[in-house]
Amino acid sequence: SFIRGAMASRLDELDGSSLVKLGLQLQAGGRLQEAAAVMSRACKKAPELYDAHLFLGHLLCDLKHPPAVALQSYQRAVDVEPSRHEAQVGLAWAKQELGRHSEAVEHYEIAVKCERLKGESLADCHCNLANSLAELFETRRAEDAYLRSLQITETPEALNNLAKLFAEQGDVDRALSLLRRRQDLCMPGGGSRMQQNMLMMLNYTDTPVQEVYEAHRSWGEQFCKQLGPATDSWPELAPQPDRKLRVGYISPDFKSHSTAYFAQCLLEHQDPELFDVFLYSNTLKEDATTATFKRLAT
Repeated sequence: SFIRGAMASRLDELDGSSLVKLGLQLQAGGRLQEAAAVMSRACKKAPELYDAHLFLGHLLCDLKHPPAVALQSYQRAVDVEPSRHEAQVGLAWAKQELGRHSEAVEHYEIAVKCERLKGESLADCHCNLANSLAELFETRRAEDAYLRSLQITETPEALNNLAKLFAEQGDVDRALSLLRRRQDLCMPGGGSRMQQNMLMMLNYTDTPVQEVYEAHRSWGEQFCKQLGPATDSWPELAPQPDRKLRVGYISPDFKSHSTAYFAQCLLEHQDPELFDVFLYSNTLKEDATTATFKRLAT
């Protein structure tokens, strides 16, 4: 009823707090674009309202706008109330996504000191702080932050990233010990990245070759069970020797990654007279290597 009444009147007649309330109700109804437009109006009408800037930042993230756009709203919220942890975390996240890790660390460190930040949210904040510290090669501080996160709650991300930190320093045994401690989080649907890293790390230990093989095979079988029985009843296609073969590749690693080094070679040397190549990328963060792969696709 509030929304209908507001929409029937001129939005300009609503004060900032009413616009924020309207924006939140629109968001709850899944009308994100309208919610963002109303929240933006609230920010202009009442720039002193912390919630207006904060919720606009959240909406911009939900609408998949670039982190740099959401950063502006989070920065304004921090300018209004620098002691509030929600905007500090949002601003830290945006700067982290932009690779500005030193600045992200400053904001995360402010957030973790806020008394109102507790439980899993506090654990996530410590973990994200550790992620930026690891990117800055501040390994000791990163380890401490991961451990603080794990003391609150053991999440797959914090366990996996701490184990990765140990492995990158050459302490593979310690990394494996950490991952094995929580095998339940390594099951498909729980923390598959942890299991993948554990399998990779086995190759850098004295584990017998057959045991490494069995670990990989067992992991694959768990996924095969989810997919159901295999089939060999594929539709028969009439041979067309003069037709190009259409080949598709799907990967999250069309970026600066070891997989890309091998895949790029393959694509560069496929005969374009014989193959039409299609790349399906679910790469989260594109870079210069991603651009190279786009050029290699047909």
